[in-house]
Amino acid sequence: MKTFAKKFLASLGITSLLLVGLAPSAQAAVSEPAYEAVKAPYVWQLGQTGKGASIAFIDQGVNLTHEYFQGQVVDGFCLYEFYTRNFCPNGTKRQTGVIAASQRIVSNFPVFSENHGNMVAGIAAGKPNSFAPGGIAPDAKIVMANVDLTLAGITAAAQYISDRASINNTVAVSLSFGGLFSEMPRSWLLCDNNPALAELAKIIKDMRGRGIITFAAAGNSPVLDIATSIFPSCLQDVVAVGSVNQLGEISWYVTMSNKIELLAPDYAISADTIGYMTGSGTSAATPMV
Repeated sequence: MKTFAKKFLASLGITSLLLVGLAPSAQAAVSEPAYEAVKAPYVWQLGQTGKGASIAFIDQGVNLTHEYFQGQVVDGFCLYEFYTRNFCPNGTKRQTGVIAASQRIVSNFPVFSENHGNMVAGIAAGKPNSFAPGGIAPDAKIVMANVDLTLAGITAAAQYISDRASINNTVAVSLSFGGLFSEMPRSWLLCDNNPALAELAKIIKDMRGRGIITFAAAGNSPVLDIATSIFPSCLQDVVAVGSVNQLGEISWYVTMSNKIELLAPDYAISADTIGYMTGSGTSAATPMV
């Protein structure tokens, strides 16, 4: 699990753009070709901006001081295993609330290399400004779970998101991780028949029954010799997402399989730990959905 947890190869995303939002149009401050490719400006003009909804992530947290996330984060969950050296913002191994959504802080500074959560959350629901386009659902809010990606941590985060879904009006869940085939047991690929995954699968199924859809990146491992997606996109009630490049072609690295249901651009501008970055991988594609 430790090796698996180190692999942040994918990201996933959110359908706030399509599921919820009757707010006035909220055009991004600057244009974004990735958004234009999926006709987001047209959807915004129809009032679909995510207002009143939240999008939940299980990832690496966000920099709460970043201008992209000012006023956007409404809830958070943090959990680190006892055997790690990592701690939540309050100095314990478990924390909830907005501050718990923070990316890891060491010596009063965010860990710059742990910027993945900023990227995916920004693409989904970043706050538009004069430097970057904001999220594709700019009026949606963010619920961020920051865990060390053990199965126990992922499951606990999913349960917290599910339990608080009504309070936060969560409409979608983003699972932004995956693992290389060579580093994970083949049994993990049999998601719905694996007893180890039964609890997580039940939580996701229950949320889907309440209209809360979970999306997971299909992965960035083109040499996988499998007929289905990697965990967690292989779960039956999870929508697997792949990506396309600026030419509208399927990106060369996508772990393609019959499980993939949607493709989206992989190159939107989003938040880095302090500034901004160009997204990449199925990590950037999934929040676009």
